[in-house]
Amino acid sequence: MALHDQKWIELNDIREVKYNAQAWIPIYGFKYGEKKLEFPDYGYCEEFQEFRSAVIFNKYKSSAEKISDWEFWNKDDVTPHYSKESGYQETHKFCDENGESIGFRMVVSQYLARNVPYRVYLYQDFVIAYNLIPTKGSWIRPRNDYETVVKYIPGKNREVERIEIRASYLKDYLAARNASLRIYSYSHRRLVQSDKPDYDWEDKKVISNQVNDRCKVYVEHVNKHGDKPFTGSIIVKTWRNDVNFREEIPDFSKKSDSGIASESTTTVDHFPADRYYSYGRMWRGEWVFPADTSTQIGFAEPDEDLFVLTENTSDKVNLKSLKSEEVRKYLWFNPKIISLLSDNRNGVIRWSGRNLGSFSYSLDTEVVFGVNSVGLVTVYAYDIAKLSLWERRIWVSQNCAPEGGAGKELLEFQQECRQPRTSAPETNLVRSIDHIDRLFSQKFKSTLFLEQFQMSDIIEKVHRFRAVDEDGLLKLARDLFKYVIEWINGENLNKVLKEKLKPNQTLKMLQQFSQEHNSDRDAHKTLSPLFGISDLRNYESHPPSSLYDIEGYYKIIGIDRSQPMIYQGSEMIERIADTFAKLSRFSKAT
Repeated sequence: MALHDQKWIELNDIREVKYNAQAWIPIYGFKYGEKKLEFPDYGYCEEFQEFRSAVIFNKYKSSAEKISDWEFWNKDDVTPHYSKESGYQETHKFCDENGESIGFRMVVSQYLARNVPYRVYLYQDFVIAYNLIPTKGSWIRPRNDYETVVKYIPGKNREVERIEIRASYLKDYLAARNASLRIYSYSHRRLVQSDKPDYDWEDKKVISNQVNDRCKVYVEHVNKHGDKPFTGSIIVKTWRNDVNFREEIPDFSKKSDSGIASESTTTVDHFPADRYYSYGRMWRGEWVFPADTSTQIGFAEPDEDLFVLTENTSDKVNLKSLKSEEVRKYLWFNPKIISLLSDNRNGVIRWSGRNLGSFSYSLDTEVVFGVNSVGLVTVYAYDIAKLSLWERRIWVSQNCAPEGGAGKELLEFQQECRQPRTSAPETNLVRSIDHIDRLFSQKFKSTLFLEQFQMSDIIEKVHRFRAVDEDGLLKLARDLFKYVIEWINGENLNKVLKEKLKPNQTLKMLQQFSQEHNSDRDAHKTLSPLFGISDLRNYESHPPSSLYDIEGYYKIIGIDRSQPMIYQGSEMIERIADTFAKLSRFSKAT
């Protein structure tokens, strides 16, 4: 569509939009499009849409279709009221022109005072039905991967300019309520040009004149004030001429109208017409229809078949068949599954053994997993089968053929009821950092790490599942340096050294510290894993041409490169944890 041509002023593109077919459906508010200059300047243009809606119970649809007055639909700031005749009128209730309740509004607005932005409220039954929680600018559903269900679009003059609902949820809700959504909208486009536009109609055209679909376009020859030539106006002034200013308690109720005087002034705009004002307007009501059935209300979910491998064959089984405590099978997964989950909102990894942990992603589920001898993640099949659908989809996407067993610690824990006697490198890293920070604070009365240091960053960002490939192993080294070394307080560390160093020489300071306070004659070797991850961090940003260089860095850290990749990541974390544990020996030094 050419810019500002006849199709534009006739709102053709807007008329082609059917909200029932949209992914996001506007249920309240405004939509401001292009706006240039001010009316009636040459080149002025503006486009605007406004939406109101109500959920109409299906048996009352014909009543709703009779309501074609835009002002009726536009009343969303309805204050509850009570009378003996009609009783209590709820805010959300939507009534027809006879006052009969036929549905409810999904959104109501609250007027507080002039210059105070309107407040808008979403229908709370919808919020509870899908267990939604508010975030900045939206309502999300934690139970479905924190999916955005409702969007609040902010505006200049209102806290919320427009509200849109994801169609799949709206239609699911309508199906449950045996209802449809009635959207009533108003749209206009306006344009001022110096020359008469080349339309195939003269001054007006009726595009549609149906009860719930009215669209008209006009062209007017106007002057610089936006009025037609010789347009007149009358100003009437009325006053009293019998005011007694000496009365202490004025009372005009006893005075007659003979004391009222008035005058009128008529003005005529004589400026000639020198521009053309085109505008198109449309008022339209349309339906958004419900889904065939509701599948997501509360804890319900769609019936979907997912298939997984449980044996060393290509035959897959339906995951539903594993949703029983009596089916005592395990599933194997690519180790990247944990990163896929933990990199999202609220994913938490907890370790209970060297190769045994649990993962929690939703609000009330926890999956116990093991890491087997070849680096695959293994899980009891029933624990996956009972998850929510969105979680099952993610796990199934990383399912792989069995290899390397179910994992020694996982089998001991789940089949023999034996608690692991080992600890994970990730756990050891947190412990060693916390330990050295407390000892440093006790002995030197200052902190080893900066005040803004967050242990949670290490817990969330530093884990072996970042290292599922070569690139991931490099990123793990970078994150170890970023979330540990870069947060060391160089100023405090320098204060306890006899030989002062530059503030940015953190690793050199730690080496000097180990020499002076731990009597470490080979401090450089002690700290070699830290120097190694520093070299790898630099390698990731500026990789050298020689492959030997990177292998040399891994050798400095002490990583066995023949192991599965995920075990190399685990070993890298362990080496850093051991290094800080060795640095903590200053507490025993004399």
